[in-house]
Amino acid sequence: MLSQEKSFGTSSVNPSQQFPQSSLKVSKTEGKQFSSNESDSQLNSPFITIKVKDVVNDMPNFDLIYVNENDTVADVLNVFKKNNIVSAPVKKPDENVFTGIIDMLDLVTFVDTKFAIPRDLARDSYDQMEQFAKHPIGTLMQISNRNKWLEVSFDETLSDLFEILSNSNSHRVAVINEAADLVGLVTQYGLLEWVNSHKHLFPRDIFMETLGNFEWTKEVKSIDMNKFVIDAFKEIWDQEVSGLAVVDDKGKLVSNISASDLTRVRALPVGELVHDLYQPIKQFLNLKTTLQEKIMKADQPSAVPIYVTSDASVEEVLNLMMLHRIHRVFVVDKVNQNPNGIISCSDLIRYFNQQCS
Repeated sequence: MLSQEKSFGTSSVNPSQQFPQSSLKVSKTEGKQFSSNESDSQLNSPFITIKVKDVVNDMPNFDLIYVNENDTVADVLNVFKKNNIVSAPVKKPDENVFTGIIDMLDLVTFVDTKFAIPRDLARDSYDQMEQFAKHPIGTLMQISNRNKWLEVSFDETLSDLFEILSNSNSHRVAVINEAADLVGLVTQYGLLEWVNSHKHLFPRDIFMETLGNFEWTKEVKSIDMNKFVIDAFKEIWDQEVSGLAVVDDKGKLVSNISASDLTRVRALPVGELVHDLYQPIKQFLNLKTTLQEKIMKADQPSAVPIYVTSDASVEEVLNLMMLHRIHRVFVVDKVNQNPNGIISCSDLIRYFNQQCS
């Protein structure tokens, strides 16, 4: 039975709540000694003075959406789609104990291992697809090795929060209060959203920096729009990324496909799953790349790529992410719009973490 718990919030306490034994707590500023030549402005930096509790208290009320170990892949995909999320804590049935977390990258990994040889699926796809859709997620937690369960104390600093989320494969962190209750779950995107709405607290020049002056991902992993959807998910796993640029036959950026797009796949009935995974990406994303398609499908939504050039500022990229509710912005050349870089939430988190020092 799928569950959605709404009793959690910054003021709610649940002493019986238990969390994975592998939880990692990180503190960067605890016990740190500042030298006498450090200026008052450094000591009064918002990265130090603002606490994690301030960030969480300023976010929308926290609703804990979780799944149970015996829920199926189809169940979890439906929960993700219904609540517009890409991960959820996993609970033992009939117990108040969390055993880990499941996210889209775990499900993409399962797609890759379950359907290792796509061409063979013409013979036995329905049987394999049914096994996929009805598989319990308890054994799939963290099979991607890219979604560690992390914790941060309510009383740590904003700097600590950036430090944790700037680490490799750290996309979200659980916020724990003095009683060890879970009072929030901060994602990379959620933290950037908070920063974007509190720009007045930070030095203006942080946001005016251009892309040419800080490190972002230069190598873009791409896939041809005529490949199958399942090929894209397998490529996401093989390349150890969370999304791919979708390009046409000339290498021009036309869209992107990410692990979160798996929520658009209909897990049941099995026939729909086969149809969704074995259609061209162009069709799956409803791309309009010809004049005829733009006329015939003018009233249909399409996945339009969001991109900038290398002279864009941090603020421009941040604004685009917030406006379009996306986790990555492509960097293209000015002549033919071929992608030559990508800026993800992780890149921006690392940039802001560098500003902490």
